[in-house]
Amino acid sequence: MTRFDADAYRVTARDVWERAAPGWRDRRAALQAVAMPVSQWMAEALRPQPGHRVLELAAGAGDTGFLVAELIAPGGTLICSDASEGMLEAARARAEELGARDVEFRALNAESIALLRRNRRS
Repeated sequence: MTRFDADAYRVTARDVWERAAPGWRDRRAALQAVAMPVSQWMAEALRPQPGHRVLELAAGAGDTGFLVAELIAPGGTLICSDASEGMLEAARARAEELGARDVEFRALNAESIALLRRNRRS
């Protein structure tokens, strides 16, 4: 019986998403048009408020998170994360197009999230 190699799977999956990133970037508008009802539902379900800090996991081009970013302003921060640098590049480009501010981009594997909470000073 072949044993599942989780580390090899992670490497393969990351490589697949790196290769897919240019296509997702180039077809972002069409993909988001189809996904918009779900993205809007997720954004509303969070009930985000100005000043909140929100983490979007496996963000891809970041469109869902950018909906939330509008709702957490002023004073809020969106952390747009993906394991794929190519996807993060697409998200950075989209943020620039939108003029999105207060967005941090992080290469994070959703399987293990290592974020330190930053203390805010009033």
